Amino acid sequence: MKVSNRAALMAVGSLVDVSETAREVAYKYPVALTDEVFRECVEWTEEDRLRKQLRQNRNERLFNLLLMSSLKARHIQSDSFVFTVHCVPRDGDHKLPKPMVLRSVCHPGDYGEPVVTIMLHRQN
Repeated sequence: MKVSNRAALMAVGSLVDVSETAREVAYKYPVALTDEVFRECVEWTEEDRLRKQLRQNRNERLFNLLLMSSLKARHIQSDSFVFTVHCVPRDGDHKLPKPMVLRSVCHPGDYGEPVVTIMLHRQN
């Protein structure tokens, strides 16, 4: 059986499949985050909660990111768009959220099916 590019990226952890949660906010297609977006905007451990004394968790952070993306997608007539989420960084002692500019791209998956990938937006 041929291993697909997207599947291979998920297998090595470069992409994180968040499709189950994405369906909760009305996504129709499979959704993946780059590992960088997951680490910066979603990951939140008990140690983070105790150190920062903030009541957040990974599931809430993921849901909020996908909700913001979904809301923006409903008003955009494009396969690719930029959106901003505000999240508390895990590193340091900062408790205030900082804006993270992300890009959502709907594109053909490994077998031509529509899929969505959310990544950090890098301006040229």
